[in-house]
Amino acid sequence: MAVEVVEARSARLHREFVRFPRHVYRDDPNWVPPLEADELALLGGRHPFWEYGEVVPFLAYADGRVVGRIAAIRNDIHNRYHGRKDGFFGFFEATADPEVARALFGAAERQLREWGFNTVYGPVSPSMNGLVGWLVAGEGMPTFLMPYNPPYYPRLAEECGYAKAVDLYAYLATRAELGNPRWGRLVRVAERLAERGRVGLRPVNMGRLEAEIRTFAHEIYPAAWGENWGFQPITEAELKQMAASLRPVLVPELILFAETVPEDGSRPEAVGVLIAVPDYNPVLKRLNGRLRPWGLLRFIWEVKVRRSPKRVRVIAFGIKPAYQQSGVAVLMVHRVVENALRLGFEEMEFSWVLETNQPMRNIIENFGLKPYRTYRIFTKGLANHG
Repeated sequence: MAVEVVEARSARLHREFVRFPRHVYRDDPNWVPPLEADELALLGGRHPFWEYGEVVPFLAYADGRVVGRIAAIRNDIHNRYHGRKDGFFGFFEATADPEVARALFGAAERQLREWGFNTVYGPVSPSMNGLVGWLVAGEGMPTFLMPYNPPYYPRLAEECGYAKAVDLYAYLATRAELGNPRWGRLVRVAERLAERGRVGLRPVNMGRLEAEIRTFAHEIYPAAWGENWGFQPITEAELKQMAASLRPVLVPELILFAETVPEDGSRPEAVGVLIAVPDYNPVLKRLNGRLRPWGLLRFIWEVKVRRSPKRVRVIAFGIKPAYQQSGVAVLMVHRVVENALRLGFEEMEFSWVLETNQPMRNIIENFGLKPYRTYRIFTKGLANHG
């Protein structure tokens, strides 16, 4: 089978790029279609990522029909921060044919070499603050804002010379595990440590959401995540987009900040944050990737009236290094767990956590949890490949 790869430059090809996954997952009950408008905005340059990066999408054709897609991605912030020459691939979707995969990876790698990169990582769509990794262990419908893929994608990449770069873990706690009596002992110890360290908790102020996200992005995120694999700072434009996109889906009871409690009454220092959101994917699946007026009304009805989501996902949880032994992490998790159970949620997922982030893994695993899904980012050297 002859495979032809073309760059998707036009609006028509962008639409083909966005809609192709429906062919791959047409018989898969676990796939949740992404919002098409969001992907089209990214491809069309109407996204904060384009302030410091570029996305070049490709489509693969065979016998006159689309059989795969991929994007070559340039991320200048990542390379400046880490002092590297890394390129990325993302948005990969394809049939199970190895010839299609070779053609797609080949097209992306040629583009990355033209940009002067010597290593490629992926899938990263479009940055480490987006959808990253392929599922390599675990099954079932993905949780909100987590990736999903057929099981053959990792094999296709490995056959094209890719190898593991790093794994990301997801942990799941059921209502029974969330109500474990072990919490009591841990919380009592944590309360004493936090009181001694003069650290307290406060809820998010939804009336100042953009300012709250700015506190997270500028004060906590670089300190708590800055040494992690693949970290990149959040730009002001991304911050504003984050505030606008998250506002409709946030539940205030599921967001906490940790702050110092100064004895002299001076301004407290933000030292930690925990942000959890309901798992909206079962609702979004029924909307089929199109949040048009009727879809938006149904979303609101399912979430606000029926309270359909039964799982919560912790999407951000970080403590500044100087306060990681203060007990505040345990108190934050315990408070959000209490609120989630009170609101009727049955499960809580912590994702994703880098396999190399041992401090955070210790906090989660101290509650008896083990990874139930593993996601993998792959890498390949570009210099010696034609």
